[in-house]
Amino acid sequence: MLFGMLVSLYTSRVVLAVLGVEDYGIYNVVGGFVAMFSLISNSLSASTGRFLTFELGKGDMHRLKQVFATSLTIHALLSFAILILAETIGIWFLNEKMTIPAERLYAANWVFQASVFAFMMGLFSVPYNASIVSHEKMSVFAYLGILDIALRLFIVLFIAYSPWLFDKLIVYGLLLVGVSLIIQLSNMLYCSRHFQECKLQFTFHSDYWKEMSSFAGWNFIGCTAGLLKDQGVNLLLNLFMGPIVNAARGIALSVNTAVGGFVGSFMVALNPQITKSYAVGDYSYMMSLVERGSRFSFYILFMLTLPILFETELILTLWLNDFPPHTVNFVRLMLLLSLSDILSNTLITLQSATGKIRNYQIAVGGVLMLNFPVSYLCLKMDCLPESVFVVALFVSVLCLMLRLLFLRRMVQLSVKQYLYNVCLNVLSVSLIAAFIPALAYFQMEEGWERFLSTIFFCIVCSSLSIYFVGCSFSERKFITDRVRMMKKTNYRMIQIKDKSACCGCAACVQICPKQCISLKEDKEGFLYPTVNRNLCIECGKCETVCPKLHSFEAHEPLKVFAAQHFDESARAASSSGGIFTLLADAVINEGGVVFGARFDSDWSAIHDFTETHEGLQAFRGSKYLQSRIRNTYQQAEKFLKSGRQVLFTGTPCQIAGLKKYLRTDYDNLLAVDFVCHGVPSPLVWKKYLEETIACQCEKKSVLLHSNPLISERGSIAHIHKRKIDTISFRNKDLGWKNTVLLSLFPR
Repeated sequence: MLFGMLVSLYTSRVVLAVLGVEDYGIYNVVGGFVAMFSLISNSLSASTGRFLTFELGKGDMHRLKQVFATSLTIHALLSFAILILAETIGIWFLNEKMTIPAERLYAANWVFQASVFAFMMGLFSVPYNASIVSHEKMSVFAYLGILDIALRLFIVLFIAYSPWLFDKLIVYGLLLVGVSLIIQLSNMLYCSRHFQECKLQFTFHSDYWKEMSSFAGWNFIGCTAGLLKDQGVNLLLNLFMGPIVNAARGIALSVNTAVGGFVGSFMVALNPQITKSYAVGDYSYMMSLVERGSRFSFYILFMLTLPILFETELILTLWLNDFPPHTVNFVRLMLLLSLSDILSNTLITLQSATGKIRNYQIAVGGVLMLNFPVSYLCLKMDCLPESVFVVALFVSVLCLMLRLLFLRRMVQLSVKQYLYNVCLNVLSVSLIAAFIPALAYFQMEEGWERFLSTIFFCIVCSSLSIYFVGCSFSERKFITDRVRMMKKTNYRMIQIKDKSACCGCAACVQICPKQCISLKEDKEGFLYPTVNRNLCIECGKCETVCPKLHSFEAHEPLKVFAAQHFDESARAASSSGGIFTLLADAVINEGGVVFGARFDSDWSAIHDFTETHEGLQAFRGSKYLQSRIRNTYQQAEKFLKSGRQVLFTGTPCQIAGLKKYLRTDYDNLLAVDFVCHGVPSPLVWKKYLEETIACQCEKKSVLLHSNPLISERGSIAHIHKRKIDTISFRNKDLGWKNTVLLSLFPR
């Protein structure tokens, strides 16, 4: 992301120098005018992304394929319709109404045609892009982003240093069309090969068309308001001030886009999780994503913008050497507007996830549209061009409050909690972080010493303020553990060098997105994770969920109870007081799911789940072994997100692994562990079973072992002749005070 930002800023500088201020302004305003046609497409794009993510979250592949095919057909028809509009109304407005020097009108028309073609390609590939986001394949965006950056850099260097004579504005516009074509075709090719639903077929399903068009119809209001706020106001600046002011706004937009790229990647990864958690009814996790997403996206943007806000003029001078009037103020105001808007991003995603957007779009979209008429009045009254950004900032704050009020009614979002946990939090962080840099900026003489001091104080103060004021205890602990872990190794993957640093919970195995971690037995039979480095992408998720690397905060017991099951037969069938049976029966009665340890056919302990009272029998009674957890964390998460009650029993290490794997607290999860004195070697247990079976080949059918050591041993060659039918730890046939290990063989 840093590389992308630096290249973007460099290319903007070179393009401005090569094209000149006037042509740079023409390119921005003409390209922005073409983007005005997206007021129709953006509403459908949002609809496509929402419905694809929603169906993917519910796991309905048939509906997912139908949604994709319908959206592809709609976008193909829409591309053709926009082509007609662009070649009629668009051409007329460009040549008759826009303020463009006559000698550059020919070049402006070339830029217009290039922008229309690129826009159509992007519009047709919207369903494919939405599929990548819905499937959360963020690495694809990263690779395509690198390709896009490299191609754009090549274009800039070509037009800057090419020995041939040509109209650089025209060639620049045409080459950018080529970049857009390569990127969009790459998106489509990847989706066709990796996602079942992404097939190039034009079909029309009326049911989905009604749902999507209804959503898109109301979303049209918000899209129109957004375009009037950005491109509409840009056209007003052109009509009242000319292309020079458009160039200043274009530079400010380049800075804002480069800085905002960091946050954009974060939000692209976060948004599908919000929609999917709403789809499965996991509202607790959804709310935590909304609040944390707002805070951390603000933190990322704030850390990058704070130095620029103070030293805007010197940074622009170093970057561009010369720049149009108003650029300094435009950059500062646009960054402040972005900081305000970023607090609404997760709220917009949440509102779209509900699918109920009519009243929301009428109210919020209506207020957002005020940007255009109020900005027009300001410019008409000869106000400075900066006034349009001030108007946008006030409207942004008002829209944030309206979104909170609507979401309080829609999903019971607590406005008070959001204002406290997010708005007050980021405001406190900002004021504390800006205090010392402000002193340095206003007290020192302008120059390199002030510039370097201000940058240093901005970085240090914002980091400390975010860490100590903005983050909770658990978030600070997570950051500290990550930093400590990065010092120990350059690899962002589980590496077991000390076996005491692994509890065998298998959380790392189940969280791995590439399935490159497997559990291998050591010489004692204990399981430890092994990473296939050829497949590992070093995402760090395995380290994140490790309970040994990230231990929980210590808590004192709230209350202590002594209890037992009221049914004597249930107590006799249990190892202790039968409390598991009570809890499990209650969960099953509520339609829930119970996870516990049972024996498999080889009498190894494994974790499994049941949804019936009859299935509880296999889980009843302690197994003094470490069970293989298998993929039960993934299964439990699926049940939890569907809203079902889940009882999960296991060792303290297994429960810690489950909690770390889930990464959030579920109200419908009851996790039960016990006082554990450690687990014996699985290999010892296997040897014990072999010797017990061998011994039974020549002895009686039933053995009561008050001592686990067997004195008389049979031949291992006869093991296949007899098999164990039942094993019961702490069997009470000899009474509660003389519990024994019972191995029962069939007669």
